Amino acid sequence: MSVGGRLIEILPVRLPESGREVVRLWVVDRPHGSPGMADETCVYAEPQTSMPEIGDDIWWQAGAIYFDGDQQHLKKVGYSFSPSPAQASGSRKTESDHA
Repeated sequence: MSVGGRLIEILPVRLPESGREVVRLWVVDRPHGSPGMADETCVYAEPQTSMPEIGDDIWWQAGAIYFDGDQQHLKKVGYSFSPSPAQASGSRKTESDHA
């Protein structure tokens, strides 16, 4: 599983365990020299006024998610995870919305 990549989705969600409002960020990372498969990973962040945009490169470490050339960061909530079909449903802002 990657620790960053190109942002393809931004989705506001409520965590079922706590009811906390967060933003799910979904990234695709294609390792160098890997022509086929891409690694997809999601991570939750606290919403804030300054957010990355679809197509931006983001990465995370410990409790922070970095974007804008490492000039800005979000507070990471929990652990990163692999997306599943059940998590992929719902209304969301995707890369095709910005085409």
